[in-house]
Amino acid sequence: MSLTGPFAWLGWLLLALVPPLIFLLYFLKLRRSKIEVPSTFLWTRTIEDLQVNSLWQRLRSSILLWLQLLIALLLLMTVLRPGCDGTQRIGGRHILLLDTSASMNATDLEGSRFQEAKQQIETFIEQMNADDLAMLMTANDKSQIRQSYTSDRALLRRKLLEVQISEHLTDMEEALAAATGLANPSQIRDVDNVMSPEEIALAAKKDQATLYMFSDGGFPSVKDASLGILDVRFIPLGKTDINNLGIISFNGELSKVDRNRVELFARIENFADRPADMEVQLYRNGASIDAIRREGIAAGEIISLDFQDRVPTVDREVVEYQLRIQTKDQLDADNFAHCAINPGRKPRVMLITPGNANLLAALSTSLIGQGLELEVQDSEFVKSDAFDATTKYNSYDLIIFDRVQPARLPLANTIFWGVAPSDDWILEELEQPIFVLYSNNVHPMISGLALDSLAFLEAKRIKGPQSSTELLAANDGTIMMIAPRGGFQDLVMGFPLIVQRDGGTMPVTDWPGRLSFPIFIHNALEFLAGLGQKEINSSIRPGELVNFRLEDGGDEVMVKSPSGQTQRIKRQKTGGFVFTGADELGIYQVLDQTDKHRLSFAVSLSDRRESDIKVKEQFTVGYSEVESGKSIEANANSNLWRYLLLTALLLVVVEWYVYNRRILM
Repeated sequence: MSLTGPFAWLGWLLLALVPPLIFLLYFLKLRRSKIEVPSTFLWTRTIEDLQVNSLWQRLRSSILLWLQLLIALLLLMTVLRPGCDGTQRIGGRHILLLDTSASMNATDLEGSRFQEAKQQIETFIEQMNADDLAMLMTANDKSQIRQSYTSDRALLRRKLLEVQISEHLTDMEEALAAATGLANPSQIRDVDNVMSPEEIALAAKKDQATLYMFSDGGFPSVKDASLGILDVRFIPLGKTDINNLGIISFNGELSKVDRNRVELFARIENFADRPADMEVQLYRNGASIDAIRREGIAAGEIISLDFQDRVPTVDREVVEYQLRIQTKDQLDADNFAHCAINPGRKPRVMLITPGNANLLAALSTSLIGQGLELEVQDSEFVKSDAFDATTKYNSYDLIIFDRVQPARLPLANTIFWGVAPSDDWILEELEQPIFVLYSNNVHPMISGLALDSLAFLEAKRIKGPQSSTELLAANDGTIMMIAPRGGFQDLVMGFPLIVQRDGGTMPVTDWPGRLSFPIFIHNALEFLAGLGQKEINSSIRPGELVNFRLEDGGDEVMVKSPSGQTQRIKRQKTGGFVFTGADELGIYQVLDQTDKHRLSFAVSLSDRRESDIKVKEQFTVGYSEVESGKSIEANANSNLWRYLLLTALLLVVVEWYVYNRRILM
């Protein structure tokens, strides 16, 4: 039994005087005035009254006295706030970490795991003592401090009430790192060397906190972390006997053979320990187009589904698909998934050259030519207003300068052959012989290419900005280098492919005649222009950044969420758009300034770990195993003062009834 209360010693003294005062009132006699009456009828009653006219009287048994004393005692006990201690003692500093990831929406517990977690935290807050401090945190794939350390229970309850479940995945690494930094004791400074080791340990323990994790454990182990002396109590929420079928992937793309055909691929897993039946429905732009039923899917079995849909070109501006499991289970978030097929956008590439047949041929192969829009300009183009516009607007993905140096760099990725992009770069002549000593085979542009036997008639040593990366080095310096420039990349070649000599052209290197040259050009277009890459993946995860580009869409677009909310975003300096609010599951639509639907992107849970809703009993942090504990509700103090208060109020009603019954009799 524990007793706590809000008063100092003087308050307790005053409360202790209440029962004696009640007794005193029953010892007092009524002092009445003498009266004269004209009749002898009242003499008997007057004689009785004379017996109680003195100040004190003998105490007589009275039910009202005992009721009033019992009420006073119950009220006194209520102020003391008695409670029965459980196996866990609540006291000190606490960090309450609530998992708000999608799996906490599982309904294997009453309401949901999330509702049960909030109820347990509310119980914990109710049992806090007056000198306890608690902090409220939430975590999914990001952590957030909802309320810093406070002893204000009403404030903690209000902040807890504001917490909502999310559709995000679970990753506790950030939350545990924050909790470790907040919970471990501060450094104790003993400037004058007067504190004993016991005093230092006591001062450190005073600041130490306990972390209570309310989660189902559905997150990866936190490897690069250390708990230090942080005390972690893991409160698992959920059951091991679950019922859930989940879509773990759903994607689509246009067929490479027939551009009017969409190919869709899905994988569904049975996470229960028993066989399950399944019925799935496929929708295109809200209309059902296909259905599949499977019976007896084994426990743990993964089934693969593929669909093909023919979409006429006239209807293929934006195509939105939804796959839904019609069978009900304990987690709805993974019963549906979306993907979007947007109109293809080819990268825009400009070649500025006085003439280079080898380079133009490499850019015009069938594999490359079908995947990009190529524009060729002569060397005088850099002096035009049209080129000046490229330095203000990001209208090209890549601009290639062949022996041409502009006055200003464009808002695009660039490749420079034989010249420096700007004053930040220095090119110095190399002496013969020139041969390759090193190639950066880990970089995607030259990975796997045999470049060690290339021959050069002339080349220049490159000295680039501090953040440059060396790609190809000759015997006396770097001859190929790449460096970032804001949101762009500049690739500089220390040699041209050809030079003008005696009214004609002369090759500088034998590279264009080798198989590695067209492969390098293809790799460079993939890396710098996005050749063959999707503008947006057909389906992304909740919370991911969405990058996209729109040609002639204006400097501002509007993104409409699945729930109908809209958000305006502005074009970045790099020419693209970045959307950071993909928190809902479903289809997001991008509208330009004329409200035209330009493209869509889909957000789906599609995560195997999140769909595996069996509660986990432990998890790993660094080299430490954190075991699960019992629920707060089972171990916490049982407060009795509420029941005492209710009993006291009931006795007040009884006392009122007894008193009024005596008056009326």
